Amino acid sequence: MVAQEPQVADRRRVIRDYALAALTLAAIYVVYVLAVSPRHEFPLMDDWAYAQTVRHLLDTGQLRISEWASTTLIFQVYWGALFARLFGGFSFTALRWSALVFSYITSLALYALLRQLNLGAPAAWLGGLTLVVNPIFVYLSYTFMSDVFYMGLMLLSLTFYVRGIRRNAAWALLVGSALAAGAYLERQLGILLPIAAAIVLVWCDRRIRLKPLLLIGLIPLLAVAVHSFWLVYIHGVPWGMQVGGMTLSLRQLLQPTAPLLIVVKVWFGTMYLGLFTLPVLVAQAASRTCPRGRLIRLSKFYGVWLTLLGVFVVVLTVFVGRPMPFLKDVLNHEGIGMGALNGNKLPVSPDWVW
Repeated sequence: MVAQEPQVADRRRVIRDYALAALTLAAIYVVYVLAVSPRHEFPLMDDWAYAQTVRHLLDTGQLRISEWASTTLIFQVYWGALFARLFGGFSFTALRWSALVFSYITSLALYALLRQLNLGAPAAWLGGLTLVVNPIFVYLSYTFMSDVFYMGLMLLSLTFYVRGIRRNAAWALLVGSALAAGAYLERQLGILLPIAAAIVLVWCDRRIRLKPLLLIGLIPLLAVAVHSFWLVYIHGVPWGMQVGGMTLSLRQLLQPTAPLLIVVKVWFGTMYLGLFTLPVLVAQAASRTCPRGRLIRLSKFYGVWLTLLGVFVVVLTVFVGRPMPFLKDVLNHEGIGMGALNGNKLPVSPDWVW
């Protein structure tokens, strides 16, 4: 009994850390809701099409994906329909609440994943905080777009996959597999999650073990097979999935400029990733507990990133005539979100800022 006391104490400390993280992150969402109410009956971006699918499900009891949709969308539709039932019927307010709640779950999922990767509670909380205050994440949390839903399912799946691989826990691999299937039923990219987990498992074991590989991939593969059959032979492939998804993607990949385009897109993503994670470096630099060696490595990493960023932005500005920002539909000179239809949305920053 005495030998078990440290384990009990560790377990209680972990539970306390999780509870504290959950409460403090929830407090931030309370501030968001008090500052910007989700009670508005209008769509944002493309979420009118996703909302249309939820309304059809509520009215007829049948799942009919909007022709405009290019993602699988199924998880999100049922999640939104659940909140619509709780709110007494369809409304954009109910759908925004569903997105905000799942956004909060996503922040907890990131905290849990970082803990599984052996980060301490303060560092994991800082990671969750960095996500929660990210302006793009906040904006998308107030829409019924698929971004937040997929990200949350992806992080949850990775959390259990990591736990299952590191601790050889079959139940965790199975839960991660089910969540990966859910991620696929939100966005087609979810099929890559079990593939990545299987590669990591083989790499760590240096051998192929059939049972854990089946636990990792069986449920997602079944989800893909059943969904594909239903989509092609029962429901019908939506127009948006044909044109905006598969056809357009294949056409772009077959273009001679595709490799260069991929490199540019990766650069765009890397620049914004570095920009939005910069507070982590500042917090590490201000922390007295950060080892000097780690701080030096972080400083070198961000120093190289800032140098490459500066060179890349100068090249784009001089030769292409296109300075930042690059995410026009989400982050632009007019702030967060798409521009107004009448073009009268006032800029919040001058060009020189970018």
